[in-house]
Amino acid sequence: MTPAQIDTQVQSYLATIKAVNTAKAQYETALVARRNIQVEARNFYLQLKKAVIVYFGVQSAQLVDFGLTPAKTKTAQTTAQKAVSVAKLQMTRAARGTTSKKQKQQINPTVANPAVAIGPDGKLQAIPGTAIAGAVPGSTASTTAGSSSTASTTAASNGSAPATGATGSTAAAGS
Repeated sequence: MTPAQIDTQVQSYLATIKAVNTAKAQYETALVARRNIQVEARNFYLQLKKAVIVYFGVQSAQLVDFGLTPAKTKTAQTTAQKAVSVAKLQMTRAARGTTSKKQKQQINPTVANPAVAIGPDGKLQAIPGTAIAGAVPGSTASTTAGSSSTASTTAASNGSAPATGATGSTAAAGS
């Protein structure tokens, strides 16, 4: 290798290193600029989003054109969902002995979805220590119908009828 070739090779390496350093400096400058406008841009976006929602409505299909999802309509709870909620409330309060809102906020229930039965007196009863297998909080009676045999077996030992039958229909919730 001649001294001229060595010089050319070293100069090409130095040019690449200078290009990287220049690009890095530009990148860091761009990052600083982004950090400076980030809060302002976020506030502008939130205000624009609110204006579009107010103009078209919360559930308008036109919100999709702006990249926003329309609000979902709230659905009323079914009788089975209400029965499960009441049973969970009763079991938790009985198990923890809570009497006030402050005490209630400090606990977490341990039973995911209790089996619910209607007792001989016609009132809803949560069967302690049982849970409907595979049930999801807020599930409907039709989804828990597959596991009604568990509830029926446990409820039969207590002498009460289960809240869900083999067909998935719900029993009267005592209302």
